[in-house]
Amino acid sequence: MAAEFVGGAIVNSIIQVLVDKLASTEMMDYFRTKLDGNLLMKLNNSLISINAVVEYAEQQQIRRSTVRTWICNVKDAIMDAEDVLDEIYIQNLKSKLPFTSYHKNVQSKLQDIAANLELLVNMKNTLSLNDKTAADGSTLCSPIIPTNLPREPFIYGRDNEKELISDWLKFKNDKLSVISLVAMGGMGKTTLAQHLFNDPSIQENFDVLAWVHVSGEFNALQIMRDTLAEISGSYLNDTNFTLVQRKVANELNGKKFFIVLDNMWNDNEVELKDLKIPFQCGAEGSKILVTTRKSEVASGMESDHTHLLQKLEEEHAWDLFSKHAFKNLESSRITIGPGVFELIAEDVMRKCNGLPLALEAIGRLLSVHSSFKDWSEISKSGIWNLPGETRIVPALMLSYQKLPYDLKRCFGYCALFPKGYLFDKDDLILLWTAENFLPGQKKGENFLPGQKKGESYFNHLLSISFFQPSEKYKNYFIMHDLFHDLAETVFGDFCLTLGAERGKNISGITRHFSFVCDKIGSSKGFETLYTDNKLWTFIPLSMNSYQHRWLSPLTSLELPKLFLKCKLLRVLSLCGYMDMVELPDTVRNLIHLRHLDLSRTGIRNLPDSLCSLLYLQTLKVKDCEYLEELPVNLHKLVKLSYLDFSGTKVTRMPIQMDRLQNLQVLSSFYVDKGSESNVKQLGDLTLHGDLSIFELQNITNPSDAALADMKSKSHLLKLNLRWNATSTSSKNEREVLENLKPSIHLTTLSIEKYGGTFFPSWFGDNSLISLVSLELSNCKHCMMLPSLGTMSSLKHLRITGLSGIVEIRTEFYRDVSCSSPSVPFPSLETLIFKDMDGWKDWESEAVEVEV
Repeated sequence: MAAEFVGGAIVNSIIQVLVDKLASTEMMDYFRTKLDGNLLMKLNNSLISINAVVEYAEQQQIRRSTVRTWICNVKDAIMDAEDVLDEIYIQNLKSKLPFTSYHKNVQSKLQDIAANLELLVNMKNTLSLNDKTAADGSTLCSPIIPTNLPREPFIYGRDNEKELISDWLKFKNDKLSVISLVAMGGMGKTTLAQHLFNDPSIQENFDVLAWVHVSGEFNALQIMRDTLAEISGSYLNDTNFTLVQRKVANELNGKKFFIVLDNMWNDNEVELKDLKIPFQCGAEGSKILVTTRKSEVASGMESDHTHLLQKLEEEHAWDLFSKHAFKNLESSRITIGPGVFELIAEDVMRKCNGLPLALEAIGRLLSVHSSFKDWSEISKSGIWNLPGETRIVPALMLSYQKLPYDLKRCFGYCALFPKGYLFDKDDLILLWTAENFLPGQKKGENFLPGQKKGESYFNHLLSISFFQPSEKYKNYFIMHDLFHDLAETVFGDFCLTLGAERGKNISGITRHFSFVCDKIGSSKGFETLYTDNKLWTFIPLSMNSYQHRWLSPLTSLELPKLFLKCKLLRVLSLCGYMDMVELPDTVRNLIHLRHLDLSRTGIRNLPDSLCSLLYLQTLKVKDCEYLEELPVNLHKLVKLSYLDFSGTKVTRMPIQMDRLQNLQVLSSFYVDKGSESNVKQLGDLTLHGDLSIFELQNITNPSDAALADMKSKSHLLKLNLRWNATSTSSKNEREVLENLKPSIHLTTLSIEKYGGTFFPSWFGDNSLISLVSLELSNCKHCMMLPSLGTMSSLKHLRITGLSGIVEIRTEFYRDVSCSSPSVPFPSLETLIFKDMDGWKDWESEAVEVEV
């Protein structure tokens, strides 16, 4: 019943977005000149009236189903209004139309929405929802603190248990042994398993190690495929269970292995016994460690040892809790006096009931809200008294309630992804931006729309344990199942994920649709896509870290029909859709589209109708190996900020790229001999991240390279400069490279097939003070290496194919003009020379360089 408690909290953020849009100059002018001006007032008054009671309604809905229904209807009506306002913005981008049938249609839609909101206001009064502040102080907002979640070097209160299970793992059985860790969610099963799995004294006992996350709906085939990927390093996307099972058995045959099956749910004994079959091929002493919430799973796996993980004792609970809670508290403790905060902390700690996840989450929450008033309100919150049968832990719910209103929506959106999903931070921020969950770019800010705020939001969720770094995959993050349960509670009504444990059809209020392509084998569940719906999101997902490809579930995915029926889509991903060879021209119907990902598809061309999508911000066609060109009118996508076409056959740029004034991420740029794709077009773009510039031999006038203004692009961190042929003029090539001098913030630089005999002066004049990685390859005419030893940040240096180098002189690693030379290459970690055919000598002093 308490699962609905926080469902209405997200209404604040949705209302605020709508109020901000209605208050914009463009919208006010539109209402005044094209619509009934009183309509704007009606909408605003209704929103203000509803917003005033939302927090109080959250508490009332625990006991009153009518209030829960009211909140759901409010969210749906507000999202409908947001769709209409978006449409108005889009039409205004296209043209300033006189009063036409279009405006009459818009007015009719808004009048219906206003009437619906007015009805909800009247219902609010009928339900006796008054203007009250929530008793738990949930209106508190904190500043976003962009800190990072540290990896714990040890775990609290589990030393004895770790030693016990470690002994079981090291014991020399004459057969396969299964050990099960059983406990409720949030107790630290996975954390303990990770420490055991990464313990060198345990690892040295086994030939093969594998970690397999098993979450959601049981899928023996998927478990086998993930296991095979772990032990062999390659992913087999085969649907033949027997074949995959046999390959796993072959890989493990005669080898002593340690495999962790994390987060097992299925307790069907027959299926669990079948799952164990290929593991019987291992050598004596092989072990499987299972973590699960259900003792029936341990029984079904025929466990040799089962350990029930208990709650932390008070001493250890205090150690874990206080480590996080008192982190930012020194000034407040001095002001209030010693002991006062400790008394509150002890009370809160006991309410966490020895649950490690709750102790850490609420401790981090208190460290963010560090005033005495905040601590008192958190301690006295009514959320602690929620019914005990709920799957939502009160401490986690309280952490959610304390989030700033706009961040609640970003967190709730994560309900679209299945449990155990590996999140890529940058991808998630792009999606938040496309869904319009983040504040827009302010004038003068050199960031992608929402990027700076998105970074801050993600880091805040990371700092309070809503996300955790993946132990296994660098730069990926995971969400604990209990936090995922919370996300489903606050936003699950609007999200549908096929192939996850929650299965249903698209309803009238579903806005976000995804499917787990690893687990979808039929078209069941896709039929309702072609009814008129309100979808904002269509995304395929993969539960493994490998680049996924999928077949239409299949062959039933009718894109033209989808584009006609889902006209409100903001995010459309067909990433990995192998069947798709063309994008239907009906894509022009998706006027709300902000994010389009066609990566790793079989697409061969992009229709010019794509260029009518004036709201499009992100276009990804990465690794589309058959794609040969971009649309000629790409410059019409005035909102485009992110374009990635790496891994395609595209070798020519569309005309007038310099008109894309919002473009900030550009994977590649190809220089042409003519004026249409001259390198100087880069000069007007404020680029971020990575950029590769190809075909540099086509620059005939070095001044064009200067107009590219690379030195001012302070947000560009990685740069690849590549020539494809040698110019007839070595002097010209050197001048071109001289004029492509990057900013001092560049961290990675690669130069390929440069035809000059010498490198430019900026290699040795402290212009590359931030450079960490440098690669020089196949610059065959180079006669002398540049001065690199003075680069203070350089860690990785790779020099290959410089066949013109005969000797390496002192100038390479030391500034000979300096009377008191510094230590050469002070930060260097790796140095590689390869294919140096002409190299005969290295001046003797050079051997002092340590690598």
